[in-house]
Amino acid sequence: MASMGSGYAVEPLPPVSMSTPTEAERAAAPVLNAILTASAPVCTGQDNAERELVIQALERCLREFVAQVGVARGIYASKEAARASGGNVYISGSYRLGVSGPGADVDAICVTPRFVTSNDFFEGMTAQLRRIPGISKVRPIPQAAVPMTEVELDGIEVDLLLCRLERPSVPPGREFDILDDLVLKGADLSSVRSLNGPRTTELLVKLVPNYGTFRVLLRATRLWCKRRGLYSNKLGFLGGVNLAILCVFICQRYPERGPVGSLFLFFYELERWRWPDPVFVTRPYLRVDMTTPVEVWDPASNPRLLREQMPIITPAYPCASSTYSVVGSTLHIMRQEFRVSRHLRPAPVLPPRPASPTHSRRAPCRTHHRSAAAGRSPASCGTRPRPPTLRPGQSSSGPMTSSSAVTATSSSTPGAPT
Repeated sequence: MASMGSGYAVEPLPPVSMSTPTEAERAAAPVLNAILTASAPVCTGQDNAERELVIQALERCLREFVAQVGVARGIYASKEAARASGGNVYISGSYRLGVSGPGADVDAICVTPRFVTSNDFFEGMTAQLRRIPGISKVRPIPQAAVPMTEVELDGIEVDLLLCRLERPSVPPGREFDILDDLVLKGADLSSVRSLNGPRTTELLVKLVPNYGTFRVLLRATRLWCKRRGLYSNKLGFLGGVNLAILCVFICQRYPERGPVGSLFLFFYELERWRWPDPVFVTRPYLRVDMTTPVEVWDPASNPRLLREQMPIITPAYPCASSTYSVVGSTLHIMRQEFRVSRHLRPAPVLPPRPASPTHSRRAPCRTHHRSAAAGRSPASCGTRPRPPTLRPGQSSSGPMTSSSAVTATSSSTPGAPT
């Protein structure tokens, strides 16, 4: 469970099977790890240490800049007093999830108090960045859909996004909890979108039951997507956040399975999933005590969302579809690829059928009322008008993988479906 502040919390969805890895899966695990080490290496300890130094330098620069703006606005009498206004840098994406490769950039979000404007950031912060020793590139892009500044420091590329909160200060470190939904209150559209990057990443880490399995599965599926030409959210396929949510989804449904079995189940579940039924990793909810410029994903109140082909819903409030660019043709291609990968070799086990469905695929959007003392539970706020579909817990055979080295190891596993 992850607390979202003010009595709100999100919980992972319950599993559909507690089956453990088979002997064949355990034997295939070193083969899968060898493939990933050779074809999808991750940052070493030295690489991570260098990135941490860069992030710390950028955070020091941000706090100095925020203090300067506070003094220039007349809010603080001195720079020493202005340093209390803070300013933090949060990380999202593949680096935070531990699957970033050597040479990959870092997605960073600069969170500032309300007196720092967008113009301040793209002018004053740019000048401040250029004074950092070792900086080789500072490229502000204020007109982008999500405004950012591209930075290269000590050979490491960082995308800096701005999140301006309606708060007088942003305390450093753990004193400020970005998972508290109320930090978004009063924020503009760009700030909500920017901050929901690290909020979503942190929630995925908290909602996955086995982080080690998740990390290997995410590396394997990212490699598979790139090899099959499917790694592009902009072109209507799957991007990093989409794959991360799907991998958490598989790990939640089969929490005791190892990386090899989870990889089989990834293809099996997605090939059989009744799209456009949405994929969730936690129940979405509405808050009655605040609003944001980003609407909550709820087809019951917004029928336009029924047109989406492959909704994969982010867990952070306000929940949204991360695959709105998927169209019918790209979904058809992905389903074909899932099917091919599934049928290369029988799955090692037959997942047991759960006694009852774990959740409805019909947009279970809840409205939270602060009535814990009264013992009332959140009520449903609408359903997705779709025809009856296969329930998420129903499964009759295992998935396939496209790695011949792994499938050859697990082909003789007892219990394979006939």
